[in-house]
Amino acid sequence: MDYAVCTIVSKNHLPFARVFAESYKKHNKGEVFLLLVDRVDGCFDPAKEPFKMYTIEDFRDRIPEFESFCFRYSILELNCAMKPYFIESLFNEHGFKKLLYFDSDILVTGSVDELIGLLDSHPLIITPHFTAPLKDGFLPNEVGVLMAGQYNAGFFGITNTPAARGFIEWWKDRLYTDCIQAVEKGLCSDQKWLDFATSYLDDVLILKDPGCNIAYWNLFRRELTEEDGRYYVNGRPAVFFHLSGFDPDNAEVISRHQNRVTLEKHPQYRGIFEEYGKLVKSKGWAEAHGWPYAFGRFDNGADIPPFARRLFHEMRDDARRFGNPFETAQEGSFYNWLNEPMNQARPDVTRWSLATQVRQTAPGVQELMDLLYQKEEVISQKEEVISQKEAEIRLILNSLSWKITAPLRKTLGLLKR
Repeated sequence: MDYAVCTIVSKNHLPFARVFAESYKKHNKGEVFLLLVDRVDGCFDPAKEPFKMYTIEDFRDRIPEFESFCFRYSILELNCAMKPYFIESLFNEHGFKKLLYFDSDILVTGSVDELIGLLDSHPLIITPHFTAPLKDGFLPNEVGVLMAGQYNAGFFGITNTPAARGFIEWWKDRLYTDCIQAVEKGLCSDQKWLDFATSYLDDVLILKDPGCNIAYWNLFRRELTEEDGRYYVNGRPAVFFHLSGFDPDNAEVISRHQNRVTLEKHPQYRGIFEEYGKLVKSKGWAEAHGWPYAFGRFDNGADIPPFARRLFHEMRDDARRFGNPFETAQEGSFYNWLNEPMNQARPDVTRWSLATQVRQTAPGVQELMDLLYQKEEVISQKEEVISQKEAEIRLILNSLSWKITAPLRKTLGLLKR
């Protein structure tokens, strides 16, 4: 086959990926490739899974400063940041001409042949969140989509062509440093960057087929029917549902990201969500969602708090002085820097304790932490200037001209008295 299908997941969401892979194979031919952004750690047997699996460790030699890359991102951000790396790898190693990427929380209910065919004339296929104006007082709204991104990064199709490969390389470069969830800074992991797709690539297909990427942001405009065991949406075959933000333990709430659609208002969707919840639970949800994340702790076992990742990210090149940020033993480690006293008079006040206290008592914590680092950076710059000036003064004092003119300066000093 000249195309492949892939997904990315950490092991706590492995049951979603199992459901996705099996639903895909039920309606389509071909292998499903999965990238595990995690370590197996004996939790499951990859050989028994319904997909061909790679792990993020396979990319250790391809990603500069691998440990720092894994540290600066949350589990969600790191999964998103790996998309272009995985796509590039599948193209390079297997020679596929086309790839379809699906988030792991997708249920396939039909053939993807039409999508594969569309890639014959389009280098990239993306789906928009909204396809018509909306102002009803519910969430998500147009402002939210402006902040999060016009196009949903949970599905896309892409070709192994020079133009598309150039876009992948650009996307990879941006996600290496800026795949964070910070809408106040104009960033929403990998997704917001897709807004550039239609400007940077020609002939991008903005797919508005109601049977594709059926999700909480468009359910209210898509009428679901069932005929002879097959689903249709607005008369079109339902190809895949995207159950973003779904909790298998609470199938009544279709997504934690919205308040517009309820199963009470749209009872035709109840069967899909209840069935999906049962499927995910049957694939080991009770056990898997408690599996520890390989990049969730320092090497001494301490959990890595979100503020530490964000602070490390904001330090940019300056963070290189810490070396591997997961390591804690060395004196100059990032962990020890977080825990060292900020004032000798108050040894109990550390960056870690301060951030923890502020988070518990005040809003806008990230802005305060950013300000804290900015102030420290300014102080560091001032200290560097002072050090340079002191060095210049020492050079003058040790110079021959200064020594020769010493008697003259002494005489002038006496005259001034």
